[in-house]
Amino acid sequence: MTRPSIEPDADDGLWQSLERDPSGPARVRIFEKYLPFSRRIAARVRRERPGDDLDVEDLRQHAAEGLLQAIDRFDPDQGTRFEAFAARRIAGNVIDGIGASSEGRRQTAFRRRIRTERARSLATKDPDNLSTTDALKALTDLAVDLALGFMLDDAGDAANIEKQARSPNAYESLAWSDTVHRLATAVGSMPDPEGTVIRLHYLEGLEFARIADTLSLGRSRIAQIHAAALQRLRKRLPRSEQLHFSTVTG
Repeated sequence: MTRPSIEPDADDGLWQSLERDPSGPARVRIFEKYLPFSRRIAARVRRERPGDDLDVEDLRQHAAEGLLQAIDRFDPDQGTRFEAFAARRIAGNVIDGIGASSEGRRQTAFRRRIRTERARSLATKDPDNLSTTDALKALTDLAVDLALGFMLDDAGDAANIEKQARSPNAYESLAWSDTVHRLATAVGSMPDPEGTVIRLHYLEGLEFARIADTLSLGRSRIAQIHAAALQRLRKRLPRSEQLHFSTVTG
């Protein structure tokens, strides 16, 4: 039996690779390929509910979760195009997520969750046993890592380009923008899984839990990879820039 293409013009063998290794790199590649598709569905659901106070970031989280479910359940041998198979499941997961709780509470919880899991992944594991010098260094490193997180958030937020041109300040200066661009370029050359974690968390805005599902890893492992990736990126900054950014974030 001939295996049908996932798209009429693009059978790149990803589904065959996924079948051979369900937790391998093909799953990530398929997820990233169809992530924009899932977000279009989330945007459509939002347009269809004009009276609801819906946050697009929450809808994107639900869409990403629905996409993962569709990837895991899809059988290309059935002859159905993946987009047709996935669309209903993604939309259903988005609608179910909307009904789970009020949007105001979910938005607040999402922001708090993102910031908390970042900070926990970067925190010193045994601060009581550090000398004064080591404690100060750990505090400085934490401030720099959090600043890197802000810059990576900027790299994933196209709206910041307009905002920077409109009202430059300490965060939106030319030096800051140049560093954001340099970091975004560095992320593109990072080895996996570090590059995947940084890209999905900061540039695509996914929580650690969704990334853990995508990579078939535990959340604690994602936190470790996140911390190691920021340490790698921090080493690419001159020491003078690190001190400047730690002062700004403080």
